[in-house]
Amino acid sequence: MFALIRAAWAATLVLTLVASAAPASAQLSAPLSRTDRARLEAGETVRRPENQTRGNMHLIGGASFQVIDLPEDALWRALSDPAAYQHMLPQVVSSEQVAQRAATRTVCIHHHRGMVDVDYCLRMTYQESDGLVLFQLDDSRPHDIRAGWGYIRIHPWSEGRTLVSFGVLVDVGGGVIAGLVRPTFQEWLLKIPLTMKWYVEGSGRSRYAHAPAEPSPAS
Repeated sequence: MFALIRAAWAATLVLTLVASAAPASAQLSAPLSRTDRARLEAGETVRRPENQTRGNMHLIGGASFQVIDLPEDALWRALSDPAAYQHMLPQVVSSEQVAQRAATRTVCIHHHRGMVDVDYCLRMTYQESDGLVLFQLDDSRPHDIRAGWGYIRIHPWSEGRTLVSFGVLVDVGGGVIAGLVRPTFQEWLLKIPLTMKWYVEGSGRSRYAHAPAEPSPAS
């Protein structure tokens, strides 16, 4: 029964993060202001840090936004390539898809920086028609964080570019180590749209900028 309640709560939180009609926080889902849009046009990342307490959960994360100089289809190809997450996500040294069922994949990720190591696996559901990826912690596998949910969404922007919107809430757990990790991990989380930009506009551009060639018909 507890597992069902927790799963339902997790699903509700993800939908809350995504739906502007019932936001987890007004700050997370507030429309982009004129100042925000000017900053995005200037190449900046717009960040909205968030810290919440829900029952015994101490959640960190927030929302961040970035304009990327590639069209939506190219960004979707990048998001659909979990092996490349080690290049797109901050301080990730490995990323591997370990399972798939229909549109949901399980991707295991290892972060490392200095004395900080964080491992976890995410169940990621890809909704291509909406340009949306929903994710939540797979707590049936080894994990160094207590809980986590969120989304990545892509939207068309001007001049063939794409806006990446990212929202997440994570509980890194308790204890002294968690207290040290928490601010570092929040910084990593809100940097994700920017590190995506660095990769797909840089060394990953040639990999995703053009659709794969159609196979030649058999003669």
